[in-house]
Amino acid sequence: MIIYRLHKLQPAYSGFKQAALLLVLCTVFHSPSWAQAPMDILVDEWPPYHYLNKNNQVSGFASDVFSAVMGEMGIPFTLTLEPFDSVLSKVKEGKVHGSFLAAEDENRRSFAYFSNEVLYESEWVLLSRKSQGTPIKKYSDLAGLSIGVVKNYIYSPDFLAGTKANNVLLMRNASDSLNYQMLFMGKVKYITGEKDNSLWYLKRNNLQDNIQVVPEFVIARNPLYFIWSKKRSSQAFADRFAMFLKDFKKTPKFKELLKSYMAR
Repeated sequence: MIIYRLHKLQPAYSGFKQAALLLVLCTVFHSPSWAQAPMDILVDEWPPYHYLNKNNQVSGFASDVFSAVMGEMGIPFTLTLEPFDSVLSKVKEGKVHGSFLAAEDENRRSFAYFSNEVLYESEWVLLSRKSQGTPIKKYSDLAGLSIGVVKNYIYSPDFLAGTKANNVLLMRNASDSLNYQMLFMGKVKYITGEKDNSLWYLKRNNLQDNIQVVPEFVIARNPLYFIWSKKRSSQAFADRFAMFLKDFKKTPKFKELLKSYMAR
């Protein structure tokens, strides 16, 4: 565990609206003590979506959106940073109320409720050393080469099928940072990455002159969601959160955060 911050309840409603919100929340939480204790939210280090800023707090596009939406809902929460594997296991075990951001698959659906409102659609790409200079247009251009991937990340069926059909060796590493190290040292020819995260990483680590996003080759486009543990929350709460998220995405503040954090 790296850090957490406590977001205190800021009443955003009054009169009938606040009473109605309290009634709804009482029906969706499993524990009657929800009003006294903040919701526990766990995320991994994945800039520009969520990361540790210079003030030693979790910041980023998704975390700022989450804070705004929870503020509108009047719900306090703690936000903690841990490795990705730990995040998913604790959501599954009900040790935390929820997490973000997550791509959807059948396994994750078995232990988590997904907000039915997408925050953002991410692009997954390949990265290479600039010295390679070999254009990639199709999976057959990767035949017999090696690609660094991250364990427990969800990769598209097309990517898995395309690499398998062309005898591409997938080197599974524990994190994106290890992937970059493998690529920089020449132990793999390519690595996979989420485009905005990759551009952020290259800029912050002054690697733009050494590593590049392979142009015109998108592995997949994945919707990214907020998720909620089935052992700590409910589909009704996930749906209500999605309603507030949908409304927030229409505001100037959301557009400001999008412009501030995201490369595209």
